[in-house]
Amino acid sequence: MLFESLTTTSIQLANRTVMAPMTRCRAVDANTPNALMAEYYGQRASAGLIITEGTSPSPNGLGYARIPGLLNDAQMRAWKRVTDAVHAKGGKIFVQLMPMDSYMGAPPVPAEFKPQLRAAFEGLFILAGDFDRTSAEDALKAGDADLIAFARSFLANPDLVERMRMNETLNAVDMATFYTPGPKGYTDHPSRAA
Repeated sequence: MLFESLTTTSIQLANRTVMAPMTRCRAVDANTPNALMAEYYGQRASAGLIITEGTSPSPNGLGYARIPGLLNDAQMRAWKRVTDAVHAKGGKIFVQLMPMDSYMGAPPVPAEFKPQLRAAFEGLFILAGDFDRTSAEDALKAGDADLIAFARSFLANPDLVERMRMNETLNAVDMATFYTPGPKGYTDHPSRAA
C-alpha cells in the first residue's frame, strides 16, 4: 500500500509517503529560502507529499538562526522557486507555518486517543515515527493511517521512495550536518545506482 496513489477531494498523491517537516537551517540571507533549498526539496519530490520545515509567518516568530520566513514578497517569491522545483518533478508540497512566538510543546498523542482523533478530525491521518518500509506497510494495512511520514531517512536519501520500493540499502544519516549552512549533509547525498 505504501507505493499506491491516494486521491481525496482536494489532492491526489502519487504514493503514501510523506516527507516530515524537519528544521534544516539553510535560509541564510534574511531568512529567505534560497537555491540550495529549492534543490533540496526538488531532490525529494518523489515523496507523495512534502511538508516543509517550520516556516515563520511572524517577524517575532523567527526563533533561531537560518529558519525560513514567509513574511514578505521576497520570501514569497523565494518559496515559489522551491515549490516550482518540486512541482517540476511531479511532487506535492505543503508549508508548515510555525511561529516560534506562539510555540507550545506537547507530548505525543496517547494510543488510546487515536481512534477518537480519527473520528473527530476530517481529512488524512498521517502517522510519523521510526518507520521502515515493513512497519509503514503494516500501519497502512491495519488502517492506522492514510499516509506515513518519514523524517531522517528522507534527509540522507533524496530517492527514499525508490530505494524502499526496490528494497535497497539506505544512506546513513549524519546528525552533525542537520543544522549547518551549506550543501554538506543537505543536497550532497548520493542517489541510488541507475
